Amino acid sequence: MKVQERRQAIVEALEAAQNPISASDLAASFDISRQIIVSDINRLRQAGYQITSTHRGYIMSQTLQTLPLNYRDRICCRHSLSQTQRELEIVLDHGAAFESVEIDHPIYGLITASLAIEGDQDIQSFMSLTQDHQGALLSSLTQGIHYHTLKCPDKASFLAIKAALKEEGILYEN
Repeated sequence: MKVQERRQAIVEALEAAQNPISASDLAASFDISRQIIVSDINRLRQAGYQITSTHRGYIMSQTLQTLPLNYRDRICCRHSLSQTQRELEIVLDHGAAFESVEIDHPIYGLITASLAIEGDQDIQSFMSLTQDHQGALLSSLTQGIHYHTLKCPDKASFLAIKAALKEEGILYEN
């Protein structure tokens, strides 16, 4: 199979998939290495295909947005303004979405705001707003400590998000 035929077959497989497909599974189906699949995915992205990487594999971005997000849970984070985009990307890369942000203000108590960040376009819009308003995030009132209610496909996704945020130094644990 020629490279272009393989890449087209990868696109077709991802478009037909209802769940992420791992690089290892794709590699096995084409009898090639996982690294070649990673390279193919990068080339497909450069060609304009909206392919999202999740902890479970690759999926077309539009398919990811239609997966049911039946599991809700809450995390506590603390990070600088410069880490905001990374926090958002980690959650979305795991197939989840942000429902809200909360802070526990020492005077006013719990303050909650709807966040509704569910895709890459939402991240870009949010980051543009932080630039337009000099980064006045709600968490700036509590030394960066804030909570998010996340909508996830399942508990395993939520736990993977927590692990990834912890690895980045964003998850806050007392």
